[in-house]
Amino acid sequence: MSLNKTLLVAALALGLAACQNQAEQAADARQDAAEKIKDAAEATKDAMKESAEEAKEAMQDAADKTGEAMDDAADATKEAMEDAKDSASDMMDDAKDAAKDAMNEAGDAMDDAKDKAGEMMDDAKDAMDDAKDKVEEKVDEAKDAASGD
Repeated sequence: MSLNKTLLVAALALGLAACQNQAEQAADARQDAAEKIKDAAEATKDAMKESAEEAKEAMQDAADKTGEAMDDAADATKEAMEDAKDSASDMMDDAKDAAKDAMNEAGDAMDDAKDKAGEMMDDAKDAMDDAKDKVEEKVDEAKDAASGD
């Protein structure tokens, strides 16, 4: 072989070796990039799972607090209604008592009026009896005077 051919073959061999080395480096770089992408994807997946769990917990806390607030509101409403019922019942009892007192007072007034009317009737009867006696007495006196006694 001639020197030119030998040099050409050596240059080609060196070029081929350099290309092979660059191909191996490119393959390694691609492998490293693929691993970094895989790691980033796993980190993103983990972060999403953690965020989802935190969101779930936050929603459960909100639901619990809402439930507690609803229970508190229901209890307060129930208590207010019971207080209103008790107040209404007390007012009804007071009204009944006042009506009963008024009826008793009216009954007492009627009894007093009846007694007064009875007394007035007795007084009127006594006055009529007295008037009758006086009339009879005057009639008797007039008869006696007319008969001459």
